[in-house]
Amino acid sequence: MSKIGNPMRKEEATYHSISFAIVGSGGAGVLTAGSILLEAAGKAGWYGIMSRSVGPQIRGGEAAALVRLSTRPVDCAAESYDLMVALDWRMAEGFAAEMPLTAESMVIGNSSAGDTPAAIVSTGATLEQVEMKELAGDVPGGRENMIATGLVAGLTGLPLDDIMSVITARLAGKGVDAIEASRECIKTGLRHSEQFGQSFILERPASKTTARWLITGNEA
Repeated sequence: MSKIGNPMRKEEATYHSISFAIVGSGGAGVLTAGSILLEAAGKAGWYGIMSRSVGPQIRGGEAAALVRLSTRPVDCAAESYDLMVALDWRMAEGFAAEMPLTAESMVIGNSSAGDTPAAIVSTGATLEQVEMKELAGDVPGGRENMIATGLVAGLTGLPLDDIMSVITARLAGKGVDAIEASRECIKTGLRHSEQFGQSFILERPASKTTARWLITGNEA
């Protein structure tokens, strides 16, 4: 993916390791978004780990994808998160203790979802608003979690080609329309990531390889 040319964005530093969280209600697809980004990062030559947090409810409730990507192998979560994308503020508040933020972090929430929880404001993180629900509604069959996927991709520098490759493979059984809707939502999210004056660009890997394993703890 080419570098975003935004005159409002601070000079982009690159990172050896970045951590992000995508949070929302159960069924909103935040775990799918996290796993897509993790797989795309592996295709691009990075290493990563993802953990899942879900509420105690059988259906619904909270859900969060907690992802760490790095230029080197990783086996544990970071001490704090660089980026949080919240599809639902109530769910973000419920997971605040599990996702430590700092004054260097960025938090993106739905602009129509009400006030940002005090637990998040108190961290000093940069707060941004994107109307993800409305943006997804502009795309026939669009979903908020794919808007969030595009936002994270743009802010971390994940290659768009690798993300689209994962989308095409994962949604092959759902038909062309589902693939195209997801692709358009990701592009929309990526475009909206250009408006921010902050990013968390992961350093380019030394080499791109297709030999990465994508494996769960149970499979291991």
